Amino acid sequence: MLIMDDVKELEQVVLTDDEGNEAVCLVLARLEVGGNEYVVVVDEAGTDVADEEAGTAGILRVEREEGDEQEQWVTVEDDEEWEQVAEAWALLIGVEDEEDHEDEDQ
Repeated sequence: MLIMDDVKELEQVVLTDDEGNEAVCLVLARLEVGGNEYVVVVDEAGTDVADEEAGTAGILRVEREEGDEQEQWVTVEDDEEWEQVAEAWALLIGVEDEEDHEDEDQ
């Protein structure tokens, strides 16, 4: 299980949405899944950047233009892609999927 003892060590970034609203976020992890790079972020207030649900992390895909080191973080729109990254994040932090337990009980 991953334990975040010292939040001060997390990378802090300012994200801007399509409407120009800014949120100060903490980068919890960088993951590579299916050949793509992703970041898992949570805003400083502890809410998801995407839907403001307390205690959940947002997943963003890292994109770069060829030959450019500048990163652009974009929302993962595809449900299947999002699920794959969410599962990788859950494995990293040691959280098991509740559906797995439901299947075992049947």
